[in-house]
Amino acid sequence: MFRTMPHHVERVPRVSLMLMAQVFRHQGGEPTLHRVSNLSARGVRIVQAGKLAPGDQVTILVGCAEPVTATVAWLKDDVAGLEFEGPICLENARQRRTDFSVPDIRAGWMTEIKHAHRR
Repeated sequence: MFRTMPHHVERVPRVSLMLMAQVFRHQGGEPTLHRVSNLSARGVRIVQAGKLAPGDQVTILVGCAEPVTATVAWLKDDVAGLEFEGPICLENARQRRTDFSVPDIRAGWMTEIKHAHRR
């Protein structure tokens, strides 16, 4: 006999792939790189979860998609599942990002303060 589960959530289709993602923990610290093993419009599974813990809030860059806020939903054997705050563009996320550098943030006159030719 079929029995329905009270908290059943329909899974969004996932895509298996191999690319890197950059994770910025909202608690601070340096951004970390993680291998993505599967991806959907609503979440991602990453390997080498490191210091992430269930409930952590992060911002993640996957492929060439826009950065998105995510919550660590589960963690097992150094693999983590992250749930995005909102859906991402899978087409952009599947494109490999080659530059994971964090851009310099500069504001107005502050960029001139340490200029070699200013006194």
